[in-house]
Amino acid sequence: MRNKRFTDAINYLRGIVKSGEDEDYFNEHKERYAETLSLVPNVAKNLHVLDVGSGFGHLAILIKKIFGYEVYALDHYNLWEERFHKHGIRFNLCELTRENLPFKESYFDIVLFCEVLEHLFVLPHKVLFEIHRVLKPEGLLILTTPNFLSLYKRIKVLFGKSPFQPVSARRDAGAPKTILENTAWMSFISCYKRLTLRLFLHAISKQGA
Repeated sequence: MRNKRFTDAINYLRGIVKSGEDEDYFNEHKERYAETLSLVPNVAKNLHVLDVGSGFGHLAILIKKIFGYEVYALDHYNLWEERFHKHGIRFNLCELTRENLPFKESYFDIVLFCEVLEHLFVLPHKVLFEIHRVLKPEGLLILTTPNFLSLYKRIKVLFGKSPFQPVSARRDAGAPKTILENTAWMSFISCYKRLTLRLFLHAISKQGA
């Protein structure tokens, strides 16, 4: 997606992100945002959209600004709750691996589950089943997760580098740069191949049918 509405929304978001991790994450993922938003259907009616693991709220805000849909955000901490409310986005606090999603069945037209799967410390079948439960039968799930088997990451491993995102210098001020560049985020718990995800989703769809 590279139209004027997207450009205006990205420029707006760039203006409200805070310096530090919020800004770093925006700069690193803005190209991914464009790819993700290109999957969101642009229709005249008001769709219900859920952003699971909404984090800083970048995607939820972009969808609200570009499409005007009814957007819900959900995460296990409420650090950015005020930001969501300011933009007319309903925020819900929920621990994905321990609680059910606080919504009725078949409520959402679109569910985004972007860059969250790899952080779960348990197998994702419960979370995926809950997403399937709240998604309409003809609804759309947009799921993204880092490709740790990409050629670029394999080359990094070949040369003794970590394939994961390096630890931010802001988090470990004073640590030598060489250590920071070769230290992986500890929050990356699981890596999934495309086939594995397809098998999970197929099994969930059969179970929830």
